[in-house]
Amino acid sequence: MRRGTRDGCLFNGCLGLAMTLVLLLTGILVWQWTQPARDRAAAEQDLARRLHDRTAALRAAARDGAVSDQELVEVFGRDKPAPGLVGLDRRSGGLTAYAQLAGLGPPRTFIFVTEETVTGCYAFRIDGRDVTVDERPTAQCALPPRQGGSLPGRVSDSPSPHAS
Repeated sequence: MRRGTRDGCLFNGCLGLAMTLVLLLTGILVWQWTQPARDRAAAEQDLARRLHDRTAALRAAARDGAVSDQELVEVFGRDKPAPGLVGLDRRSGGLTAYAQLAGLGPPRTFIFVTEETVTGCYAFRIDGRDVTVDERPTAQCALPPRQGGSLPGRVSDSPSPHAS
């Protein structure tokens, strides 16, 4: 190594290496700190995709002008970790299905496997062949307590306690 060069220690020696390591470490830390926001955005996109898929499947089921209970169970099913279909309301000549859907972010593994999860409560109003979707407060999709081994309002002709 030559001494007394114009570049000195800044580019030829330990200071250049130290600056490179500091920049690399800073980039890694910024990437780690912004990871939760990226995971949440991915989970919200997944929820939007699931909502779109369920709405399209419900519209397909309503093409004949009526949606059976079996079709509702097939469309909504259980949307782990969300409960899926939580209630039905058959008042006022139409059908309103209440469902809680979940969106999942990418799984992350360090010591434990984790993933970002977002949920949403939606009311699917089916009137003949027309299907509309409204977002509802999450509390409206809370499952009613089990009574006699069944889930009241899950798939029945009785009005849902969740209707507003």
